[in-house]
Amino acid sequence: MRSAKRSARQCKVASAYQWCSSSASESTPRKGGHVRARLFHPSFVRQVRRHPPRVLLADRNEEDDEEEVQCGAGSSGPKSDATGVATVDSDGEAVAIYENGNGDPVELGPNVQQSIVTANQPREARLRNGSTANQRSGRYGVRSSHFFVNRTVVTYATTGCGPRDHCCTTTFTGAVDDGFWDVTDLPLVGGLFCSKPDGMERNCEWEDHKPYPFVPFSWTIEYDNPKRKKKQ
Repeated sequence: MRSAKRSARQCKVASAYQWCSSSASESTPRKGGHVRARLFHPSFVRQVRRHPPRVLLADRNEEDDEEEVQCGAGSSGPKSDATGVATVDSDGEAVAIYENGNGDPVELGPNVQQSIVTANQPREARLRNGSTANQRSGRYGVRSSHFFVNRTVVTYATTGCGPRDHCCTTTFTGAVDDGFWDVTDLPLVGGLFCSKPDGMERNCEWEDHKPYPFVPFSWTIEYDNPKRKKKQ
């Protein structure tokens, strides 16, 4: 029984090279000679290894397409690697640290982080449906609903998303190269009077107040590969 199955498979391989009849059960070669002898001939083995017959590649693709892969298990919510630093989760807390702090880095609280994640949803949607110009990486600005954050930088990097990958995984990083500084340039605080923003330096700051940087945080989404969906 095993030899019969192997013969049918071998005949299928050979038919791709016109060395066997189109019927997998028929063993009459088209160019003479015995099918088994040709299948195990060293020159034929080398040719198969160098140039796999399309019929075998088609079978492999069909088997892969039948696999059901659920994407999404690799997603995770906002998190940072900060330890031992103050956390700010409201506009009032941000101003208090600006007035009384010493300029040390500050971690954004869950409410503030979520406001940035929410503002980033349009970009996530474009990645999921494949409509963004760069699927692999990017850097752009989003506007938080918290005035002390205002417009902040988000970067992303994507892994997977190859032609045969079922899932893509994109990691976003929020509050990159940002902080509570240049306060007179913020609406509702000083009102657009900052002529030369300079980050942690003293320009555009209230007197006797200390600006401080934000600790970046990250979150990850896993989703169906849009390239694979379009191909199907």
